[in-house]
Amino acid sequence: MSVASLADEIAAVNAAFEAVPADSDALRHEAYRVRHQVYCVENDFLGGINGLEMDEYDAHARHTVLRHRRSGDVVGTVRLVLPRADRPEMSFPIQRLCAPELMAALPLLRTGETSRFAISRHRLGATRTALHALRLLLMQGVVRMSVEAGHTHMLAVLDRRLIRLHRMTAINPRELGPLVEYHGLRQPAYIRIATMLKEVLAARPEVWEVMTDGGRYAETPSLPANVTSERAFSEALA
Repeated sequence: MSVASLADEIAAVNAAFEAVPADSDALRHEAYRVRHQVYCVENDFLGGINGLEMDEYDAHARHTVLRHRRSGDVVGTVRLVLPRADRPEMSFPIQRLCAPELMAALPLLRTGETSRFAISRHRLGATRTALHALRLLLMQGVVRMSVEAGHTHMLAVLDRRLIRLHRMTAINPRELGPLVEYHGLRQPAYIRIATMLKEVLAARPEVWEVMTDGGRYAETPSLPANVTSERAFSEALA
């Protein structure tokens, strides 16, 4: 995808859609409905109840929805699972799939896990163009939620297709251990938020503009006090 075509898609998506914090019961309900549509109907990955898809991690998560500006229809969602101060070692879905030692170097209390990244092709209807730009708008929600939570790192369990799509726009998840089986082979991954934004700004500034909402969410927390550099952190995880 060329820079020009992506820039055109981004402009069209920004004119038609917005990434909105799901900070009300009504919007969270819409997030759970989109998740049901994507994960239970369109892909048949998960079960649901009464047209909603929820799990125990939603009780300590923040959510963003992708909303059509004119109609108000919610067509996508993503969540950021927050660490549990009382039980950081039992905070995230990824911890059920990875050996504990793989995350020993992570600052868990300043880390969140991105999951339930979903865009409903059914709900988009005739406006299903620019899916790539719509994903970037959801990533804006991820960055905003992470920065507002004071996080330095994020986790995710990604299918390889989504990793390829991320890397097309200079978002480079780092592997966290081997592939795991979770509705197909998935790659546990982590990323330092400041490093991600620096790499995206250098390679794809038009993507950085979307992800940071024009720089509004570009100021990220610093590394934890016990980690002196990104290299040291990477070496600790190696």
